[in-house]
Amino acid sequence: QEELLAEIAETVGKDHIAAISFGGAPMDFSFEKNVGAILHMYLGGQAVGESVADLISGEVNPSGKLAETIPFSEKDTPAWRYFAPLNDDVEYRESIFVGYRYYETFHVPVKYPFGHGLSYTAFTYNDLEIIRQQENGRQTVKVSCSVTNTGEHAGKETVQIYVAPEQKKDRPVHELKAFEKVRLDAGETKRSCVILEERDFSRYDTDKKMPVPVNGTYEIQVGASSTDICLCGKIDLFFAEG
Repeated sequence: QEELLAEIAETVGKDHIAAISFGGAPMDFSFEKNVGAILHMYLGGQAVGESVADLISGEVNPSGKLAETIPFSEKDTPAWRYFAPLNDDVEYRESIFVGYRYYETFHVPVKYPFGHGLSYTAFTYNDLEIIRQQENGRQTVKVSCSVTNTGEHAGKETVQIYVAPEQKKDRPVHELKAFEKVRLDAGETKRSCVILEERDFSRYDTDKKMPVPVNGTYEIQVGASSTDICLCGKIDLFFAEG
């Protein structure tokens, strides 16, 4: 099938071909070199064909984001050496380094990063604001920024908030802690705002058997995917239990 797709791409030009894929887990997208775009529909159910028609015709602007990382190969995954051995012993050695937490912490290149997704329009991020607050005796962090639709079509953007601890020993380089989907008309700007709780700055304490917030300096990252970070700023946090 890939050879046939290559022949068609050579005849009509790959920019005139869109591939529609379905699946509930990362797959081999090596055919991408022969197509102009890929519309991945995950497992959309019985009426998913109607949604595909609306999307590829331009009736609806795609606004989905990848819910996992797409690696180049299964051999790049953190579980490759330990999962599904010949015997019945399965070792879960990934610990907290699962998905993008593994690929980005250990600098493993990937085909498509977590949170990635294209659109018929484009978005820019500006004016990051990070404010420490007290709510009901607990410390929270308000993160807001301006998002602008710089294209010619109305669309939705998923603003993703990642937290990166300055002290990274035994911790991922950053973690997704919040997100907000914003709908924007062409040329429109809106303010996106999320609240980070103490739990978003916590580690699980095995003695207390509960998440405990950790004092320190954190970088708040705002982006369109786990690797497309558009804005960032730092904040020092001190918790009563930290």
